Amino acid sequence: MRSPNVWVGFLYLTLMSSTMACSLLESDFEGSVTLNFVINDIDQTYRETELFNPNDNEDFADNRDNIKDGTIESMVFTFRDVQLDNAATILFGQAHVSRAGSVDDNDYLVEGVTAWDGFKVEDGARYFVDIPAENQEALSDLIFSDDPLEAIDIHIDGGADRGPVRLGLDVRLNLAFTAGP
Repeated sequence: MRSPNVWVGFLYLTLMSSTMACSLLESDFEGSVTLNFVINDIDQTYRETELFNPNDNEDFADNRDNIKDGTIESMVFTFRDVQLDNAATILFGQAHVSRAGSVDDNDYLVEGVTAWDGFKVEDGARYFVDIPAENQEALSDLIFSDDPLEAIDIHIDGGADRGPVRLGLDVRLNLAFTAGP
């Protein structure tokens, strides 16, 4: 009869071999896409839309068939080009997602993807915002499913402590996905 240590060693080697085989078949990756919003509103409110088409990235488009799963995990907001006539010092708002080209608020596929409050407006200021798990799943279904949308519109809307609101806002979408054969 073999000692328990031999069986434990055998089991360990078997599990390691199967784990290594799986890791050769699938790999996890991270990436990001930055959307450049320009806000130019005369009052305290704003609403802007930018197109997000993952196929615009050549690497993504060439490997789309190999992507098994993915999600947008978070957003990073960076203020740029704050104009001299901008009066806003604090910004709040939320993001929504719709089919590309949709103009009706009732067409949001994911409403309130994430929200922010108290962003201090100054050139270069950067704010990280998580996306709740249920919204990550909804976004994943739109972009990485077996029947994905080609492109989506990302809408941001909200308000400021005062207007006009005249600035640039870069929104980086942090992506995580799994690829395999």
